[in-house]
Amino acid sequence: RPKQGEQGGLLDVAIDPEFAQNHWIYLSYSEEAPQKSPQEHTDDPRFAGFLDLSDTRLMGGTVIRARLDGNRLADTQVIWRQEPKTIARGHFGHRLVFGHDGTLFITSGDRMRFDPAQRLTSNLGKVLRINRDGTFPKDNPFVGRPDARGDIWSLGHRNMLAAAVHPQTGQLWVGEMGPLGGDELNPIER
Repeated sequence: RPKQGEQGGLLDVAIDPEFAQNHWIYLSYSEEAPQKSPQEHTDDPRFAGFLDLSDTRLMGGTVIRARLDGNRLADTQVIWRQEPKTIARGHFGHRLVFGHDGTLFITSGDRMRFDPAQRLTSNLGKVLRINRDGTFPKDNPFVGRPDARGDIWSLGHRNMLAAAVHPQTGQLWVGEMGPLGGDELNPIER
């Protein structure tokens, strides 16, 4: 359950490209996980004392798909989770956008951690690309590598709060939020 002023909660909703036939919708939200072990929660000097160190919940983003049946959701399935879950903070950065090929792009923020955005074993600070059932497309850049996640499309991102696919070219563009300004509009490449 998000605290007032927090960046979590319901993060995005997307409609399946074939919704008229299959009635699938996709929802992204932040979820709390059971605390398995104590985690370090330090005030990195790069945040200039602005972190709320009182929040010790273990959180991460999740994407589900469900069939819209009248006014209720049916056949709900978790198809993706942000990993690793981290203590509180913000930067979930989730946007859901379908590519022209029907795959689902998910923007995943860095959760206000600097290093995971560069690690291939984490999906924090990345643009991910999955099939609509949660499996990984075979042409993703790191599929089959034992030292990398197969859902990664691009890496090294901060907090993407906007995403769109160009209607003619199919190019994915994201709006990435910078610290105290410095926002960016970036074309995303494999």
